[in-house]
Amino acid sequence: MGKDQNYQPQRQDVIVFHPSEKLKELDPNPADYYTKRIIGLPGETVTIQGGIVYINGTPLVEDYLAENPDYEFKSPVIPADQYFVLGDNRNDSFDSHIWGMLPRKNIYGKAYKIYWPLQRVRSLLNTD
Repeated sequence: MGKDQNYQPQRQDVIVFHPSEKLKELDPNPADYYTKRIIGLPGETVTIQGGIVYINGTPLVEDYLAENPDYEFKSPVIPADQYFVLGDNRNDSFDSHIWGMLPRKNIYGKAYKIYWPLQRVRSLLNTD
């Protein structure tokens, strides 16, 4: 898999990335690649409270969730060149609320298709 050098991370993009060092510390047998959704951008704070994600205090509209998160979380300010990522299956996702920020250098690019399980195969590209 080649890294997309032109990709500019945007909020709510589903991305493919290589595990961060902190993720590897918590999982001694990490996968080579992970897929999560970008939620927080550099300079922002992310708060999860009452099943809602807030960016700098503003609720985030998320019509793609399997279920609302059943945990509470408050991030520090996200450092430059780092991102806060969450899985869409919030309550079963090993993501930034557990292992912290994802460095930009670990991002390979934007995911463009779901191919498994077969009943969920579809494009992730915006078709508007």
